[in-house]
Amino acid sequence: MNSWEKILEHLEKNISPQSFSTWLQPARFSHEEGGVLYVQVPSETFRTWYHQHCAPQLQDALDGLGMGIERIEWI
Repeated sequence: MNSWEKILEHLEKNISPQSFSTWLQPARFSHEEGGVLYVQVPSETFRTWYHQHCAPQLQDALDGLGMGIERIEWI
């Protein structure tokens, strides 16, 4: 299981099923480098949605899962 899948597993418990399937499942793990997780997203709209609707949950996942990832970059 890659880091993004672990974060998704964590987020699935805290985000509505509809939002999870619409917004989070389309994102794909790209790679990790220097404490940054790179995740591919379909569009700028997705990036905006993440910042506006689930930034705290994403940070909680990063902090709580102890994977050594400091932040996520959407590509």
